[in-house]
Amino acid sequence: MTPIDDIISELNELKISSARLSELCLQLREKVDTTCAITVADEIKLIESLSYHSISSRLDIQINNDVLKTIDRYFQLSEGNYDGIMWGLISALQPLLLKGKSNSGLKEQRNPGLKPTLGLSMKEDNITKAWVNQGGLKSIPLFYVILLYLKRKDVSTNLSWIIPGIINILDNTTDIRKIKLRGVLLLKTLLDYTFMSEPDNPKWIQFSSTGLFPLFEKTLINMCYFLPPSYSADETVAIWRIVFPTILALYKVEFFADYTKYQYHLEKFMSGILLQNIIPRVSLAHENLTLYALETVSNMLKLQKEGSVVHLQRLIFVLGEYTVRNPFFSAFPKLVSKTLSVITTLIKVCPNERVVAHKFDILSLILITFDKCSQENALNESILQQCKDTIKWLLSYDCDMEDELSTLSKQPRFHLLFQFS
Repeated sequence: MTPIDDIISELNELKISSARLSELCLQLREKVDTTCAITVADEIKLIESLSYHSISSRLDIQINNDVLKTIDRYFQLSEGNYDGIMWGLISALQPLLLKGKSNSGLKEQRNPGLKPTLGLSMKEDNITKAWVNQGGLKSIPLFYVILLYLKRKDVSTNLSWIIPGIINILDNTTDIRKIKLRGVLLLKTLLDYTFMSEPDNPKWIQFSSTGLFPLFEKTLINMCYFLPPSYSADETVAIWRIVFPTILALYKVEFFADYTKYQYHLEKFMSGILLQNIIPRVSLAHENLTLYALETVSNMLKLQKEGSVVHLQRLIFVLGEYTVRNPFFSAFPKLVSKTLSVITTLIKVCPNERVVAHKFDILSLILITFDKCSQENALNESILQQCKDTIKWLLSYDCDMEDELSTLSKQPRFHLLFQFS
């Protein structure tokens, strides 16, 4: 056996330690650097074996960047053999794919959306169980690597197995985190690394021309509601960390050439999902969920920029009603900090005249936050500085509040807040 054969055999051991995997990746990259000869057949087997370790087998989705760095070096080394390598990897993947909905069934589907089967589907459960027992889970990281490196010119000829392959994984309900959520990762990879490559090139297929948008949007939106008590808070936040960015990627790709529709769908997600449903439902009962929801709100405000004005009134209400007003708010310093960050972002992105129109509402949020933390011994230096910075941003507009602020600054309870450096 050649050294490459030995390495491939060791990589195929499922129980290989992370330390040993790193050693092998380093050795393989050194072989590239020393221009070690390797056949196309060996490279296909090597990349396939490395691919199985590209996504952590643990419950949380973790990408092994060391493995991807090694795979990338070998793809670069054999750029001239790309077609042969990709064909070999696809040939290795296809027998491993989870079988379910047929491609013809998808074409006939009149009402797009992944519909759960009523009752228990023993047949589908048995198919999944047999697939897992036969090593089917290994197909997902291999699928992931193929999507990372699939060139735009090859997308249309491979959609016939890519789309059913992703849908069958997405539609699976037997294991949310090890199967279904990894299907979301595959979808995001397809959107980010294939359809967003040369998105305006008329030579290549556009995602909007596939008609798949309603199908995927409905599935992803439904996953936003995988909430406690049906799911633990840790499970929910793990789902959101993959699902939310995938929804945004889906909107970006589908509406690449239609900015108005893109903004409309961002508004719909922000208002309908985050502000009307998620934040009111999780509130302070699940700190990690509220933190991530508020982080997403902040990112959405930055995406929508001046368009965020449509959320101004509702966001002020939601922050006031479900975070700041909560009697235990000051007991969660991370949440206090994140709330102030959202207020600051709102001030920065919204049109000046609308910020001025709601100046007292925004000021109230800052004052109540400061006062609660101060009265309840939760006012640390970081929170104090954030409160001051947020007020400075508010005052950077011509808010005409000199009299009110002068009165407030003379009150002992707010004196510290208005001591600007």
